[in-house]
Amino acid sequence: MASFDDIVLTGDPRLKTRCAEITEITPEIRALAERMLDDMYLANGCGLAAPQVGELVRLVVIDCDYAGGRDRNPYVLVNPRIVAADGEPREYEEGCLSFPGISVFVERPSHVIVEAEDLDGDTLRYEASNNLMAVCLQHELDHLDGKTMVDYLGPIERMRALSECRRAIEAGALPGQRPRSPCPRSRRLPQTTRSSPSSPVPMPCARAAAPSSRLRSRCVPRSWASPCASAPASLPTRSPPCASSPPT
Repeated sequence: MASFDDIVLTGDPRLKTRCAEITEITPEIRALAERMLDDMYLANGCGLAAPQVGELVRLVVIDCDYAGGRDRNPYVLVNPRIVAADGEPREYEEGCLSFPGISVFVERPSHVIVEAEDLDGDTLRYEASNNLMAVCLQHELDHLDGKTMVDYLGPIERMRALSECRRAIEAGALPGQRPRSPCPRSRRLPQTTRSSPSSPVPMPCARAAAPSSRLRSRCVPRSWASPCASAPASLPTRSPPCASSPPT
């Protein structure tokens, strides 16, 4: 049964540990993926990594299309690895289920390609650009290497963010709860492209609204739509390969 208590919070050493490869997709791994999805949906998140529920294996679940009450469209990524991370760096406001009560600005590449196995052992390629999926993929894969969003901050900013998070937890904040505004920054990052005020800001682990025109980023010919991209013919895809996402 899904529970907020299942989610590991900041300060737990498991969030700083590199996770082990999954050598076999066992019933236990399938059960773990189901448990992670249940916890993610309970907290209204759009991504969760195995160490966030205390399991040090390379497993991630993502659903950037789901909005409460709507159809779910989850991805389960086994042993995911980044093939490419490039494009113009973009700064986004990110939240994390393991850091309730805060959000921070993080700069990441705007385009990412990830390969992973699904629960059937098939290798799939995920490609996303300038959308929530691009941020979420990078955010969740960071967790598998013991890195969290606050590690991108300078020392003063990180201290402020962690202090605010501790106060939020002491006040009863639950995973998925976020402030009205992000943690203040001591400096602006140079050469950064910010999302316009009229566009909702992506939050990888604490769900935020997303543009209704956002496309599902999934292995389709590059000529179809820019957020979706081609994959080699040897990599199978799931139907439909690319569909409009509902607003969150």
